[in-house]
Order: sequence, then C-alpha cells, then structure tokens
Amino acid sequence: MTIHRFCVILRSDRRHAWFMERPVIDIPATSKRLKEIREKLGLKISDVQKLFKFEYPQAVYDWENPEKKTLPRIENLVFLAKIYDISMDELIVYEE
Repeated sequence: MTIHRFCVILRSDRRHAWFMERPVIDIPATSKRLKEIREKLGLKISDVQKLFKFEYPQAVYDWENPEKKTLPRIENLVFLAKIYDISMDELIVYEE
C-alpha cells in the first residue's frame, strides 16, 4: 500500500501536530475488482443499471473499465457494497 504522509494541525499555534497515513486507491485494480465481484454474483451490467435506476448502462461500464480510470461516486460505492453484501473495503483496492 502506498502511504502518503500529511500533517494535521491540532492547534492553531502549530506547535502540536501529528502525522496520519493516507492510503491511495488503485483505480484500475478497483475497476477490475468491481467487475469480478459483479460477475461472481451472476449479475449483468443491465441488472446493476436497473438497481441504480440509470437510463443507460454507460456509467457501470465506465466504472468497470480500468482504462477509463473512473470510479463510482461515494454514495454509489456505498450502494454497490449493499447490493453485493460486502464492505466498501472489499470493493476498493489500494496501491502497494
């Protein structure tokens, strides 16, 4: 997992600070994982499209295409996790 460090200021005088590690999402690998999970569950793109009430399936195709480097919005990731009955962490792949 690639970790980026950043400083979080706890007090305005800047004397007290601590560091957190921030994970980085591997977008192409996450796209592949979204497709793998959907296929493993036996769902078609049109099934996901209908659950989201999308007029067209293009958004789902884009989410699952590693070359597009497009991920669902956070509320759509939450909904996907519920549909697939898994945690959001299981949907997302982090860089190593």
